[in-house]
Amino acid sequence: QDVIDAVRMGQFHIHAIDTIDQALEILMARPVGTLDKKGKYSKHSIYAAVMEQLEYWQAIEDGAEVEEEPKKKKKNKKKIKKHEELTADDLPQETQEEVATLKQK
Repeated sequence: QDVIDAVRMGQFHIHAIDTIDQALEILMARPVGTLDKKGKYSKHSIYAAVMEQLEYWQAIEDGAEVEEEPKKKKKNKKKIKKHEELTADDLPQETQEEVATLKQK
């Protein structure tokens, strides 16, 4: 009953999925990616990030000298006060597009 009440109040969500890829996309709010003809995953996808990290670790294992990427500068983000609600407009454009894509599936 607690779960049902939480769902009604919007504090908890239940998603029916068929694959782990669907779960990843819901949890991470970005696409898992698709493999192209060259064997690369689509840019900014979950699997592209995984492959990039695996290639980095492989290079270290192979003894290659690898430089860590410089830390990206943080963008000025609108700070949300505790009493304000977060809206879709407060999300970065890329995230908004990914969420819209997921909702269409």
